[in-house]
Amino acid sequence: NLQQSLEWTDLDILLCTLKEMGAQPLIMSRPFNAPYWEARGVSAQDRQAYYDRLSQLVASYGMPLVDFRDHEEDKYFSTDASSHTSRKGWVYVDKAMDEFFHGTLR
Repeated sequence: NLQQSLEWTDLDILLCTLKEMGAQPLIMSRPFNAPYWEARGVSAQDRQAYYDRLSQLVASYGMPLVDFRDHEEDKYFSTDASSHTSRKGWVYVDKAMDEFFHGTLR
């Protein structure tokens, strides 16, 4: 499904449009809830393939990306299996947005 998903084309079109319009966005992606997705048969290798593809696509437009992949195992980053951001997770999101705004995003 990762390779065939039509949403990659949609994202590519969006990023292309943003670049053509001179936008300077910060692209953010929530981390997978690893224990949940492992139980559903989505391996660490599969999840890494998603992160790699997302990184490559965003980098091809020269845009910054924060994907929070290092929080896949953090049971307090998300509130549920769908990876909705928790109060703790929002602290990281807010920090990333603040760093982006101030030009200090790593």
